[in-house]
Amino acid sequence: MSSTGRKRAQLALLPGGEYVRHERDYYRTPTWCADALLLREPIHGPVLDAGCGTGAITEVLLAHQVGDVIGMDITILHETSSAPELQDALLLVHDFLAEDWERSWRPLLPAVHAVVMNPPYNQAPDFIRRALDLVEPGGKVCALLRLNFLGSSRARMDLVGYDCDLRRVYVLGARPSFLPNGKTDSAEFAWFVWERGPAMGWTSQATIEVIPPPARAGGDDDERQLELPGGADDEG
Repeated sequence: MSSTGRKRAQLALLPGGEYVRHERDYYRTPTWCADALLLREPIHGPVLDAGCGTGAITEVLLAHQVGDVIGMDITILHETSSAPELQDALLLVHDFLAEDWERSWRPLLPAVHAVVMNPPYNQAPDFIRRALDLVEPGGKVCALLRLNFLGSSRARMDLVGYDCDLRRVYVLGARPSFLPNGKTDSAEFAWFVWERGPAMGWTSQATIEVIPPPARAGGDDDERQLELPGGADDEG
């Protein structure tokens, strides 16, 4: 997952080779996950990768030549900002959820047509709401989330309820891993796509598509059937 959030930390390797989750949720999105979205969903810039972390999604957006690409995170490591494959992106160090965002970082951006992100799970609803506020009318917000984000929760009915802006859900046919050792658990993941509509009179009729697993499951990091380590099962 990305490195954005107020309670994030890199994975620690324990004796015996076990990776544990620390307080900053720092996980890299497998390339095949972002490819799966961009091969199905028309995206054009300017595009913001909110919580870009090490730039995995930013890099794929550039490779697909979607137009201007911006990466934002509360911390961006030097090795990320200096990576040759990210030199064509604008990388900004800001808190995407800052209360004064309209004054602190919004003026630095052009009109944003799409946000593509892998938000920290516990803050996903807030990331999505902020992204919907940010994009132009008709713009898209694409978030990689656990499939159970669709489950019942009064706190996020504005995002998945009857009159929300959710349009498409692409369920990943293989479980992505965000761990260096490629281990997975039982969670399923999907790309959720919202399109910012009018304030009233917009009835949600989201479609669901299951994306076939990558051609090769196993081998390099981008093609294993993987997934995120445990975390909160619900959010506000």
